[in-house]
Amino acid sequence: KDGIIMIAPFGYFKDKNTKQVVVIEEAAETIKQIFTLYVGGRGLKAIAKQLNEEKRKTPALVQMELLNKRSPNTHDVITKKYLWDATMIKRILENEIYTGTLINHKSERSKINRTFKVVGEEEQFRHEGYLTPIVTKEIWDQARLLLNVRRTTNARAGEGKPLLRYSGMLRCGDCGRTFIGKR
Repeated sequence: KDGIIMIAPFGYFKDKNTKQVVVIEEAAETIKQIFTLYVGGRGLKAIAKQLNEEKRKTPALVQMELLNKRSPNTHDVITKKYLWDATMIKRILENEIYTGTLINHKSERSKINRTFKVVGEEEQFRHEGYLTPIVTKEIWDQARLLLNVRRTTNARAGEGKPLLRYSGMLRCGDCGRTFIGKR
């Protein structure tokens, strides 16, 4: 534990003086709620909407409060820092750190050759029990399985086909409805 350098993710705080990583209870409750709602059948956007309605603090807002930082009150900053979205929820659901397992060496970057590659699981360094778990391994596995299943069985994608990457992002200029790609 001593030689590992890490940036504490949402839900944890690393004290610079003691080098100890502790759980932030308010953020941990939000993380538990995200996992419970997702495993219970709610979608990513629905969870984000509920967290926004409950005025739950986003990772950026929690970090700003912990570090006593101020940010400019522009519309863009408010939108990005204070509102939950589906991508934020997905990143939390995919992160195994919430089971207490730290994984290092997920990717390699060469500044000289300007290359980036994702490292296979067999070459990654896993540290089981590194942090205090916020969710159980079982609920994390369920969420991971549901993420993979929903990616391929999405109603908009068609039977047994993965959803196209940009589906739902383009809108018709006349009626405002979203375009859905078909293969």
